[in-house]
Amino acid sequence: LDPTATTEERVRALVALGEAARVAGRDEAAARHFIAALDLGDVAAGDAAAGVLSMLPDRTTDVLLVRRRQAFLAPGDRVRLDHLHAAAMQAKEHVFARAIDHVRRAFDPVAGPVPPPPLEAQIDQPDLVVPLLQRRANPVAAEAVMLAIDHAASIFRHDHAAFAVQAQDRVPPLATHPIGRLIAVAERLLGLARTPVYVRQRRGRDVEAALLQQASVVLGGDCREDSVEVRYLLGVGLLAAHPAQSLLLAQAEPQARATWQALLSAFGPPEFGRGVAPEVGRLAALLWQSIPRAPQRRLGELLGTNPPSFEAAVEGARQVARRAGLYLAGDISVAVRLTLEETGRAGLLAEPNADTLPRACAASSAVVDLVRLATSPEFAEARWRLPAGAGRRKTPTPAGTAAR
Repeated sequence: LDPTATTEERVRALVALGEAARVAGRDEAAARHFIAALDLGDVAAGDAAAGVLSMLPDRTTDVLLVRRRQAFLAPGDRVRLDHLHAAAMQAKEHVFARAIDHVRRAFDPVAGPVPPPPLEAQIDQPDLVVPLLQRRANPVAAEAVMLAIDHAASIFRHDHAAFAVQAQDRVPPLATHPIGRLIAVAERLLGLARTPVYVRQRRGRDVEAALLQQASVVLGGDCREDSVEVRYLLGVGLLAAHPAQSLLLAQAEPQARATWQALLSAFGPPEFGRGVAPEVGRLAALLWQSIPRAPQRRLGELLGTNPPSFEAAVEGARQVARRAGLYLAGDISVAVRLTLEETGRAGLLAEPNADTLPRACAASSAVVDLVRLATSPEFAEARWRLPAGAGRRKTPTPAGTAAR
C-alpha cells in the first residue's frame, strides 16, 4: 500500500485485496485485509471479515473481536449490537452476552429491559473497578488534582453551612433505612468507605460533591429511598468526591477553573504564570507553599509541558463520575437518560425505540463513553459476573427498577 495514500484510499485498497483473496480461496489473507480496513474505521469491512472467519474452524474468538471493534466504532447501533451478542453467544461468553443484551434492549419497548445482577451480590474488587472507571479519562489531570488535594486539602475545606447541610444530615452506612444500606454496599464495592454521604433537606433529586473536612457526597432530599436513579447519582457523587476528581467536581465551576489555573501557574510552563488574576496568583502561592518538594517535582513533570486545558480536565473527571453512576445503577437506560438531562438533551428520549440509543450517541460524546464502557468485556466482568451461588441469594429489588 502507498504510504502517502489517504485513509480512504487505503481502506478501498485493503477491501479490494480482501475481495481478491477471498475469490482466490485464500481466506486467512482475506480476513487479514478486511480486519486492517476495519482497524482504519471501515465498519462494513468487519462484516466481510466476520463472514470469512465464521467459515474457518475454531475462529469464534476472532469473530467476537471483530464484532467488538464494530460496536466500538458504531456505538449504540442495534445491528452491530445484535451481531456482537450473537458472536458472544457463539463463543460461549455468556456473561458478556448478557451485558450486551442489556444494552441492545435498553430502549426497546417491545422486547423490554434485561435487568442487571443484584448490586448487593457483586464481588468486592475496588482495585479493579475504580481503575476501570478512571481509564483513559485524562490521567494527567487526575494525578495532578490528587497530588494537590493530598498535600493541600486544608486550603479548600469548607464548613457544612457552605453546602446547606448539617452534621446530623450524614447518613451512616448500614442505617436502618434503605439509603444507608445502599451507601454501605456502594462504599464497599468502590473502596470508598471513608466518604461521608449527606441527604440535604430539599425537594428534588440531585447530587453534589462537597469539600468539607473530608470530601463528601450530598444527595438531594428525594434520594432517601433506594432506586436505580439514586444508585446512579450516588455513584456519580462518590467518584466526584474521589481525590482524583474532587478539586474539579466538588467546587463550583469558577472556583474549579481558578484552582486549575493556579496549578498551571505554580507548576506549569512559565507562560501560565503571567497575567493571572490576583486570586489565582494567591492560590498558586498557597499551593507552592503547602505542597512538599517531591510532589512539586512530580506536578512539574505532569504539567510542565503541554498541560491539559481546564475543559479537558473537567470533562475527564465528569466521565469518571458518570461511569461510576453506570456501575452502581447497572442500567444503561437510566445512565443515558440522566446524562442527557444533565447536558440539556432529554428530548432525545421521547418515544423510545430502536433508534434512540444511536441517536443519543450521535448527539452526546458523554453517552458514547457510557455505551462503550457498557459494551466492554471488562465492564461485563466487573458488573455482570456473579460469584458461584450468588444467583440463589434473595436480594431486594430497588424501588423503581420496573419503571421505565
